[in-house]
Amino acid sequence: MPKHAVCTTVEEALALIQAEEETVLEMHSHSLIGDKGATAIAEALRFRNKIKILILPGQKIGPEGAAALGQNLNKNTDLEELHIPNNPIGYEGVKRFADALTAPLTKGGSKPGNKTLRVLGLKGCDIEPHCGDCGMCRFSPLFPISLI
Repeated sequence: MPKHAVCTTVEEALALIQAEEETVLEMHSHSLIGDKGATAIAEALRFRNKIKILILPGQKIGPEGAAALGQNLNKNTDLEELHIPNNPIGYEGVKRFADALTAPLTKGGSKPGNKTLRVLGLKGCDIEPHCGDCGMCRFSPLFPISLI
């Protein structure tokens, strides 16, 4: 059974990431870490960790935090599920996340970044319906991902 930690502060989450003991990391819904906290967590997850599932519900993460998550998870080879429900990410944030997550690993490179993320939970993130021409559509040709 996977280890599941629920954190109340960004500092607590960063310590757990560094310890590399947990496989599921969840921020308590009242933590309200915002873009700054999401960026700090994303940077800690960038290269090494054992976190397979990251849950950041209702944390007031906006487009800037979504972009930071995408940019840093681009190099992460462990995370399989990212759940960021009830955050004001919006269409701009999804587009920035998609652009950053799927960017080539090297400048001028052709290989897209992260290939391990399989589930992206965006429920309640102020996103217009899936239309075939939105930022979410960029995921499907690159790797299988379930949008929930």
